[in-house]
Amino acid sequence: MSKLDLYAAEIEKIYNDNGGLVDPAMVVETAKDESNPLHDYFQWDNNKAANQYRLWQARNLIQEIRVVKIPGQERTIRAFVSLERDRGNGGYRKVVDVLSNKQLHAEMLREALEQLEIFKRKYQDLAELTPVFEAIKKVTHKEPVKKACVVLMQPTLQN
Repeated sequence: MSKLDLYAAEIEKIYNDNGGLVDPAMVVETAKDESNPLHDYFQWDNNKAANQYRLWQARNLIQEIRVVKIPGQERTIRAFVSLERDRGNGGYRKVVDVLSNKQLHAEMLREALEQLEIFKRKYQDLAELTPVFEAIKKVTHKEPVKKACVVLMQPTLQN
């Protein structure tokens, strides 16, 4: 049995013991017991954990920063994006820089399409989303739509 299987079994137990609900606080409370398989998953050194939490806060802050996309319109977009190539060190790039670089733009689009496929697999059983899945299918299988996205995504950003 893999560690993930052990973790899943423990979380299932918490779920069952709490009437069909599990939340992070329950998992952490259970994991405090050093004999519980979940214990090894967590960072128990408070100094290290505090730093990891601050890094998590910094990531959230970076993701919350927005910029006006088109002058005169209220629509805003994220100022920074994290590409797969940068995630090893937790890096972010300005969206305007990514969208104005052909290679980075293609990478961002590829990642977006991969996320759409993940969304589709996750929610494929919801018949109400069939029109969304059809739209995803059109975008992922038609090159002209991808080119149109490039044109729409390259306006100058204002800070």
